[in-house]
Amino acid sequence: VSFPRPTSYGVYAISDNRLIKLEQVHATPVDRRAGNQLQIVEPGRSVIAPGTLTLVLFRRDLVSNAPEKVPLHIAARVARSMNFDSAGKAVMTTPTTENWIIRDQGYNLRVSPLRENAEMVMLRSEDPEFLFPSGRYELMLGGQAYDFVVAGEVTDPAHCVEGVATVRGPV
Repeated sequence: VSFPRPTSYGVYAISDNRLIKLEQVHATPVDRRAGNQLQIVEPGRSVIAPGTLTLVLFRRDLVSNAPEKVPLHIAARVARSMNFDSAGKAVMTTPTTENWIIRDQGYNLRVSPLRENAEMVMLRSEDPEFLFPSGRYELMLGGQAYDFVVAGEVTDPAHCVEGVATVRGPV
């Protein structure tokens, strides 16, 4: 398979036969008491053209610890939040800052080693014809999120969520 090879360690997407380095993004718990749902408040910086998605990992730890599959999570924008006014009446609001929730929904990408370099693997969908819907995604590696956006109008409802304020924190 002919594609540009990275020359420095990192996580990359291949789009239009060029490498795009994916940036790590700081994900914080939505509710620090629970800690199981992560949010991002930074905008996505790496934008990839729609089409067949291929990712390349170039990391030292892959030599002895390459996974069989890697999760790619959907990051959904919080479109509206329900809060309660002083009388206890529900009020729908649009968040003042963009907030993204890393969902447990997404895709498992198949890992294929590259013969010429044991520190490099390629990640792809099981279905070579599958096109990822437009929207934001988080590649989760060892608890760290690598962020990218597939360009285009977001039409998949999995990429949009609504929040509600509760006495235990946001949900």
